Amino acid sequence: MKSTIIIAVIIVVAYLAFTSGASNTILYNGIEYKLAREEGGSGFYKYHYTESGKDTGENDYVEILKFEKTEISEEGLSNTKTMIKKMYKGNHVSGTGGEFGIFGVNDQNYAYLLSSETSSTYWFAHYVIQSGSADLSEAKNNKEKMIIELEELLKSLKQMSTISGFV
Repeated sequence: MKSTIIIAVIIVVAYLAFTSGASNTILYNGIEYKLAREEGGSGFYKYHYTESGKDTGENDYVEILKFEKTEISEEGLSNTKTMIKKMYKGNHVSGTGGEFGIFGVNDQNYAYLLSSETSSTYWFAHYVIQSGSADLSEAKNNKEKMIIELEELLKSLKQMSTISGFV
């Protein structure tokens, strides 16, 4: 009886480990980020990554939003874009496809934003500095570099999505 229960538990754990759609780690700007939170389903997915794998509300993070085109209306997509722009106060960064925003209490938080799409999916990637690890001058000087890093990250996630079914 005990062995049957143990085998059942092993099977359930293995199933959950191998069917989770998100990568447990991603590489952004040469730093490994661990999955801290995963939400969604039925065509919408949100992945929140931090260096520690814990979401303290004060640590820097990478966030990925993924929408299946068949599951979101044009109005829903437009509302999402507007919400992201307002939340992070994003402004277009010349020479890139991304945005940079200064937001939060006393404008001490910084966000690098990028959106992209494939034939079946809309992707949004954000890198948010809220730990005080960068000052305004540094954050502004790194705009292009950090957006390029987001482009590389989305490129790799899209490839993973095609190959392994990253949801």
